[in-house]
Amino acid sequence: MDNFQAGDWWVSFTLAEKVELKKFKAEYEKMIRSLRTFYQKHGMDLKYIAVHENLAGRGRLHGHILLPALPGVQFAKMKQAMNAAWKLGNTYFKPYEGTTMDARRVAAYMTKEDVITTTLNEKMRIKKEGGDAKGLDADIEAQRSRICTSKNLIRTKPEKKLVPRGTFRKEIKAPKGYHVVLPLSFKGKTEDDFDYQHAVFERDG
Repeated sequence: MDNFQAGDWWVSFTLAEKVELKKFKAEYEKMIRSLRTFYQKHGMDLKYIAVHENLAGRGRLHGHILLPALPGVQFAKMKQAMNAAWKLGNTYFKPYEGTTMDARRVAAYMTKEDVITTTLNEKMRIKKEGGDAKGLDADIEAQRSRICTSKNLIRTKPEKKLVPRGTFRKEIKAPKGYHVVLPLSFKGKTEDDFDYQHAVFERDG
């Protein structure tokens, strides 16, 4: 939400022919360098979130990348630059809507095959309980997907606020100028039987 907005591009890059993983990764790095140069020529630093899919197992290698739109640069020129940067196959563009739900969908899609995070969490749990988690290393090595990001992404730290006793409201109400994102907001009970809310607000307009 801090880095991309409506009108940016969700781009898929595919393979025309099957290639080795080493070749795929090398060509991906070349693509990033080419795109970085293209963006710099138009007065903007390249910012991106990408995912490589089917690194192991079934399916053909491919990837997706979320890119910012360039002010004043027509789609045809952007498409031409992407095709020139990715030399192993085709590229497909979809507009990024920029809403909270769109960000949620893109994030969920990019992490759907990310076994590394799940496996690392499981490894930490086993080690914390005094077990042997070495057997999970092979799962981490044989990753199905890999998320790659530029170093210049904005990473806002969550703000924590102490809510005074007696001010809890069962109705989720958005601050002025915002609305509640209902599919991502919910209420429940803690293990100690206290009420809690998870609320997501989005700025109006």
